[in-house]
This record gives sequence, structure tokens and C-alpha cells, in this order.
Amino acid sequence: MSPPIHPESNLYKLNVKRPSLLTLIVLISFGSIGAALFTPAIPTIISAFEISVSTAQLTVTLYLLGYCIGQLFYSPLAKRYGRKPTLYFGISVALIGSLFCALAGPLHSFRLLLIARLVMSLGSSVGLSLTFLIISDYFYEKHARKITAYTMLAFAVVPGVSIAIGGVLVTYLPWESCFYFLTVYAFFALYLVYRLDETGPGKEKAATRLSIVIKHYRRDFKNPVLLIYSILIGSSTAFVYVFAATAPIIVISRMGIRPDVFGLFNLIPATGYFLGNFVAARLANHFETKTVLHWGLALMGVGVVILFILFWSGMRTPLTVFLPVSLLYFGIPLMYSNAAVLATFRVKDKPNASSIMSFINIGSAVIGILMIESIPGSPGRVLTALFFGIFLFMIGLYLLCYKRLTDDQET
Repeated sequence: MSPPIHPESNLYKLNVKRPSLLTLIVLISFGSIGAALFTPAIPTIISAFEISVSTAQLTVTLYLLGYCIGQLFYSPLAKRYGRKPTLYFGISVALIGSLFCALAGPLHSFRLLLIARLVMSLGSSVGLSLTFLIISDYFYEKHARKITAYTMLAFAVVPGVSIAIGGVLVTYLPWESCFYFLTVYAFFALYLVYRLDETGPGKEKAATRLSIVIKHYRRDFKNPVLLIYSILIGSSTAFVYVFAATAPIIVISRMGIRPDVFGLFNLIPATGYFLGNFVAARLANHFETKTVLHWGLALMGVGVVILFILFWSGMRTPLTVFLPVSLLYFGIPLMYSNAAVLATFRVKDKPNASSIMSFINIGSAVIGILMIESIPGSPGRVLTALFFGIFLFMIGLYLLCYKRLTDDQET
């Protein structure tokens, strides 16, 4: 017999079980683990295919591009067919892409690796978009803030641990082992989805019509509050993905650190992110949203400034890279978890809101990666300068739109 409905649920069907935190964590991190786990292999891939650093980073850029575009696909599918069938489809596509990435090694085809990474990303994008949707399906706004913060622990634990795992795999096994690991992870995600109860009816037959899709997205893309929160969230995500793509070049190639040791160092910022999410969840019941947002932005700024000063003053060691970034990562969840809930709960069409937020979120990371690849100079100097610029942009946007955001929080 199913347990009684959770008292803070939006669903009024007694046979719908509360989504498990483990399932939400695996789903929300499904795309990010695919992006992060193989990054310690980038220097090895450069040698194996005899390509440049910028060419090798296409494996990250194309993945993020597909990850971004894929966010817009799954809202119509979730409304038409339900959350679970949509998750089954996306995860299966990602699984196939992972297998072909692994085959690119023995076939010695960098082109196959790029195509397979794109396919993998289009499938992996289902996790991020539908996680926020499932949370908004089931929970009321106040409790959703807390659940979102705990769920976002995945961005600390899973990607950080995955980079450590990737470092160990690349040190002792061929780089293709990273993608075999991701294939197994996809099977685990499918099992968790099998145990998940459907939280959406999936009966909107017109939802997948192209004209309806365009009409609804055009309407919701005009929502200024959704756009502002989403851009702030996306800017913080750009920090994470730009660092994931550039740190291996700085620490492994330039500082001569082994991939497995690099993976262990990467647990430092992962710990900061973990603690930031834990604190954000605790603060959700005690402080106003705008107060937590201010604290998050302040901590992010301190981390960025310390990293900039240390690197440009010549203090370039793994610790002078990872410690300031851990402070930056501690501040991100304080802003992210609150902004994500405010964004999705301010739009009536929650599937569309979730997809648009995720699209802008990952799209910002794509822009960040393209910028880090196109700006000339040493990777470390470019990284710290770009981080400084992103933070100034966030502060400028927040101050410019502060009154609108404050009015929205009070309604």
C-alpha cells in the first residue's frame, strides 16, 4: 500500500509516492557527470589524436551545446507522454552516445567522438530539465526551496567525485574507460526511473505540435522575472563548466600534476559546493530569499577576487587555484537554489519554465566555454580574467533588476 500523500505536496492522488532524494540527485547530475567525468582525459585525448588544446575542448563545447538545446525538447514530450517515458527516452539516447564515444578510441576517429558526444548530450539533457519539473509537480514553493538545495548537492558530490574517478580511470586504464563507466551510470539511472512514480498526467495531446510549442515558448520567453533569474543561474553555472574545461589544462598540462592527483584536488571545490548546498537548505526556513541571495553573491565575489589576485601575482600552485574556487563554489548554491525555485514558480506553465531556465542555464555555460577558447593568452590568466568579468556582469544585472526581483519576492 502506498504511503499517504506528503502534506506539502501539490498532488492530490494518494497513490503517488514522494520522489526519492537519490533519484532527484542522480537525474539532476546526469548531464553534468557526462560533461565532467572525462575532463581529466583531455590531455590524453590531445596526445592520442594529435590535436590542439582548442580542438580537444570541442568535446566539451559540443556536449554543452547539445545539453543546452536538448532542454527545449523535453518539456513538450513531458506534457504529452508524461515524465517517466520522457526520462526513459532521454537516458537511453545518452547511453547509446556513451557507447559510441568509447568506440571512437579503437576506431581512432575524433570525428566519431565529437558526434557521439553531441548525441550523448542531447539525451543527457533530460535529467536537468525534468528534475526541476518533478520538484515543482510535487512540492509547494517553500518546501521546494529546501528540496532543491539538497538536490543540488549533486552538483557538488557527483561531478566532483566523477572527476576524481575519471582521473583514476585515465591514470590506470585507457581514456575510453570513462565512457564505459558513464554507460553503467546510465543503466543505474534507468533503474531509478523505473522505481519513480509518475508525477504528471502526460495527456496534453497538442503539446508536441510545432506551432503550439513555438507559441508557448514565445510567450514564456517574454517573462522578465523568469529570464532574470535564469541568467543569474546560468552565469553561476558558467563558472563551473569553464573551470571543468580549463582546470585540467592548467593543473595537469602546465603544472605537471598527474590526472589522479588532479582528481583528488578537485574534491576541494566539490566540498565547498557540498557545504554551500547544505547551508542553503538550512537557511531556507530561517531567512528571506533576498538575504540568502546577497550572501551567495558576496561569497562568490570574494572567491573570484582572491583567485584573480593570487594567480596574477604569480602564486600558481594547485592550492592557489582550488581553494579560492571552493569559496566561489560555496556561494553559488546560496543564490542558485533560491533563484531556481523563484523562476519556476513564477510561471504557470511549469514544464516550459523548467526547460527555459535549464536552456539559459546551460546556454550560459556554452557562451563561457566559447569565450575561454577564443580569448588569446595563457589558460590561467584567461580563466581568472573571465571569472572576474562574469561576476561583474552578475552584479550589474542584479543591481539593475533589483527592484523588480524584490517586488516579485514580496508577492
